[in-house]
Amino acid sequence: MKWPLLLLVLFSSTIALSQKVKKIIVDDYDLFCKHEYYVLKKDKTVKHGPYKSTWVTGNPREEGYFKMGLKDSLWTYFDPLRPIIASRGYYENDKKVGIWEYYDEKEQIMHRYNHSNHYLSYTTYTDTTLKHTIRLNDSIMDVKLQRPPIYLLGEKSKFRVIQDNIKYPQRAIEENIYGTVRISFYIDLEGNAIEHEFINQIGGGCDEEAMRVVKLIPNEWIPAVYNNKEVEVRIVLPITFVLN
Repeated sequence: MKWPLLLLVLFSSTIALSQKVKKIIVDDYDLFCKHEYYVLKKDKTVKHGPYKSTWVTGNPREEGYFKMGLKDSLWTYFDPLRPIIASRGYYENDKKVGIWEYYDEKEQIMHRYNHSNHYLSYTTYTDTTLKHTIRLNDSIMDVKLQRPPIYLLGEKSKFRVIQDNIKYPQRAIEENIYGTVRISFYIDLEGNAIEHEFINQIGGGCDEEAMRVVKLIPNEWIPAVYNNKEVEVRIVLPITFVLN
């Protein structure tokens, strides 16, 4: 009884992999890079086959494989400033699975994390916060964590997103407004940043701009662990506006 099912699966996979495809090359002027990938001839909105992206400098940006429009198999992401690996691992149906390795600016392993069972086997991250604010069973508590929420792409990468995208609002410049906007959010059990809100505001359009760039940070977090259980943890980010 198992053979017909096995043959059906193999037959379906063969059909998917033998789809007729067409190569596409796109210059992305917004990201300053070039994309090379394949799409189905019968539906050019569906990526299927090898994918490669390079910066205008010629340095690699990312490379991997699409299967019927979804990320699949081995993917490698590169540092935006130099041709070294930033992270590498496998996708299945557009979702990270198994062990992924994340590298620092010297291409040394920074984290080794299994996305399938949420096991962090190696990290260079040091938690200097004595207590974190967690949300557990509708209660808010300040506790010492077994594992803090960790940004897998690295702290420098997180703040680079803000530095590369933030713009000083013209109204704030004209009204000589400066200071620090503090924004809080929770890292949920799936490693997503949710429920962004202001702790303090300074006006002049700075608050909206701070919120915009904080929400640009990719959801590349791993959840915190407390008493051997993953919990939601509150993060606070200060965004400082300084007039020169």
